[in-house]
Amino acid sequence: MRDDALMKKLYAAALTLGLAAVVASAAALILDKSLPYRIGFSDYPKYVWAWRLTGVSIGLALLTLISGVAARKGWFPSAFGLVSLFSLLFIGGVHSGPNPQAWCWNNLREIDGAKEQLAHQRSLTSGTVVTIASISPFMPHRIQFPRCAKGGQYIINSIGNDARCTFHGTVTEMEADWQKQLKAEPSGATNRSQPIRSETN
Repeated sequence: MRDDALMKKLYAAALTLGLAAVVASAAALILDKSLPYRIGFSDYPKYVWAWRLTGVSIGLALLTLISGVAARKGWFPSAFGLVSLFSLLFIGGVHSGPNPQAWCWNNLREIDGAKEQLAHQRSLTSGTVVTIASISPFMPHRIQFPRCAKGGQYIINSIGNDARCTFHGTVTEMEADWQKQLKAEPSGATNRSQPIRSETN
């Protein structure tokens, strides 16, 4: 009797996990297919969630299969797990891939450029404190101040000091990191971390 009760609980758990795996994989697939070929800043949250749901779906599918086997007669929920894993095969492979660091590099370049224009127009000296409001008019084509795709906060800093992202660092630090990557790569390899100037946010 106890074994029968345990098997029923395992079966119910496997069925619940299987259904959750199918839902997660379907959501991941829908998000992935809604993305354009070139992942931009506005698409990045969906891109991240698609891969998060993919990981969740894989975990749930594996738990489903384990629970189904343990339940002995859990072939039906196990089928859900297999369907979930199969659908994940259609995710990815058609996108150029996002580059949050390059986007951030471009944002910081714009901020530093705006600071330079402000300093030139108002004859500001090094060390003068500036604000977002004071440099915003010099930001190119901006409706709102740029944001880091990784959630970093931009520290404007004073005139003469580079703006900084709390996640990626400064323009100089990122460029130094890319130089290290270039030196570490085999001859002729392409450095995918280099900035793409057209992708600013």
